[in-house]
Amino acid sequence: MIKGREEGRQEGRQEGRQEGRKEDQELGKELGPELGLRNALYRLLQIKFGELSADQQKLIEQAGSSKLDEYLSKVLEAKSIQGVLAD
Repeated sequence: MIKGREEGRQEGRQEGRQEGRKEDQELGKELGPELGLRNALYRLLQIKFGELSADQQKLIEQAGSSKLDEYLSKVLEAKSIQGVLAD
């Protein structure tokens, strides 16, 4: 009986780990592209305009994929960071 419980616990742990991995993979697929856009935007803004203020960083951190894509499309022609991050 003890052996059966231990096998059941091990099986439960294994199923839990597999489910956790699956959830992590799904989250990674969801957040990965957004993280890439955010990193590219940070890099381009820093190269073109220098360091960003805390408020500018917060605005970028809170932006979703579509907003980040919008910001990225403005970087080349913008005269200032405000020109990129303005609505």
